[in-house]
Amino acid sequence: TCALPISDGVIQGVFDKKTITSDIAGHATSIASAGGTTGEAYIVRTSGEHGQIFIKFTNDAFAVEGAALAEKYGIATPKAIEIDRESISAKIRELNSAVGEKLDSTAHAIAFEYVHGSSASYLSKKEFTQGSYRQMGEIAAFDMLIGKTDLFENFEQFNEEQENYNNIK
Repeated sequence: TCALPISDGVIQGVFDKKTITSDIAGHATSIASAGGTTGEAYIVRTSGEHGQIFIKFTNDAFAVEGAALAEKYGIATPKAIEIDRESISAKIRELNSAVGEKLDSTAHAIAFEYVHGSSASYLSKKEFTQGSYRQMGEIAAFDMLIGKTDLFENFEQFNEEQENYNNIK
């Protein structure tokens, strides 16, 4: 996932498929691994409108559905949209051929709204507020309810994400 908006961050203005695809295909200057627990996650830096875009390559489009469901229930998570893999493939290959091969071997390219500011892993205990803990708790509870347990240590998944998603939507 993207950096958690712990403090008042600046969120990208226009976040739609056309704008994001255009920024990557026409203005991407670098791509770097962002880690991740499911799929391949990257930060794409651009000289375009967005500056940086968080993207993930995966064979499971559930991230888009999960983000829409979170928004429906008022859970503060970054927006997610599926972008056209074919439109960004040449640029990604130009920047990093190995990453281009990973993109071509997956079914989906998903862009997440990049939240500027500190991520939870870089903050000290003093920097967390009650609101920060509440937000993290809401996201963790939501992820657990839909079966997205990849961020929980020592947890054996008991159901598939899609099955749980269908139970609560």
